[in-house]
Amino acid sequence: MVALAFLIALGLRIKEMAGDQAMSDAERQAVALAPVLATTTDPALAGKAVASTRAGQAGRLAVPHVEEGRSSGAG
Repeated sequence: MVALAFLIALGLRIKEMAGDQAMSDAERQAVALAPVLATTTDPALAGKAVASTRAGQAGRLAVPHVEEGRSSGAG
């Protein structure tokens, strides 16, 4: 019974650590992309920046298309 309680606690901790690591990795990738996406309107350059990240290489990262002179979102 004690071993089962230990294994459940260990499993929950591992799940929490994996989530923290994924969030940290996503934050690092966002920080790397922010300067390029904030300063360019060239879709090719933005695409290269996205492709340079691990998520971009795996096709798991989306960047919204913003037309020149227009922005998306509320406001």
